[in-house]
Amino acid sequence: MRIKTLLSGAAVAAVISIAAAQASAISLKVTITNIAPTGGVYLTPVWIGFHNGSFDSYDGGTASAAELEALAEDGNTGPISGVFASGGTLVTIGTAQTGTRVQTTFGGLLAPGASVMGTFNVDNTGANQYFSYASMVLPSSDYYVANGNPLAHDLSGLTVGSSTSFFIGAPGTVNDAGTEVNNFATSAGNGLFGIAGGQSGANQGANEGGVNTNVTSPFASFLNQPIGGVAPELNFNNFQNGIAHVDVEAVPLPAPIAMMGAVMVGAGLFARRRNKA
Repeated sequence: MRIKTLLSGAAVAAVISIAAAQASAISLKVTITNIAPTGGVYLTPVWIGFHNGSFDSYDGGTASAAELEALAEDGNTGPISGVFASGGTLVTIGTAQTGTRVQTTFGGLLAPGASVMGTFNVDNTGANQYFSYASMVLPSSDYYVANGNPLAHDLSGLTVGSSTSFFIGAPGTVNDAGTEVNNFATSAGNGLFGIAGGQSGANQGANEGGVNTNVTSPFASFLNQPIGGVAPELNFNNFQNGIAHVDVEAVPLPAPIAMMGAVMVGAGLFARRRNKA
């Protein structure tokens, strides 16, 4: 009898622990699709993060953090990932991080028409309520897309079967980090578009010492132009809906977690029957 009582107590403790975890857990499938036309701009591997509103990547009119510079000039998401994992932020804001942040960098360049997808188990009512993204635009010296407002994409209203979607890189929202002089001689990604010159390694352009600004006329500010000019397909400010589309869908929790829910129900029924005996 005593053994049964101890097992029952352990089962109850497990049920309480699982119930607490499931109360705040949701599974979100994120799909990012490059909607640029054929021959249009690429995105470097896209970084995404889920946080509680405490992570900000940039402010317009201010200098870019070194971590953002690495992404905007070279497509390097490692420095941003490091700051994010530590609970930090690139721009000082008042919100403190609570709970564990969730992030990833999708592998590979994102070409026009291509998609990347990942599923993440998060707490969308607290620690992982807000969604952020960042990626370099190719070809460029230091153009990038990111959400400067950390509260722009609130996921707290999502429940299984619902979704939210938005465009990134809409006309007038692609940024120039202001960190590298715009120059096709040292511009990253030239080879993808048959443009001569370009980088053979990281951080090869001249330092600009500027600030974050919106790109109003793509490539007009470059020191030089490719032979034959810049193809019209690369003018991202002519893309009606932007460079990429993001869809975040709440889907059923993975099978192992769902099975835990069944265990919870079974344990509860067992306890009730035992009490009646």
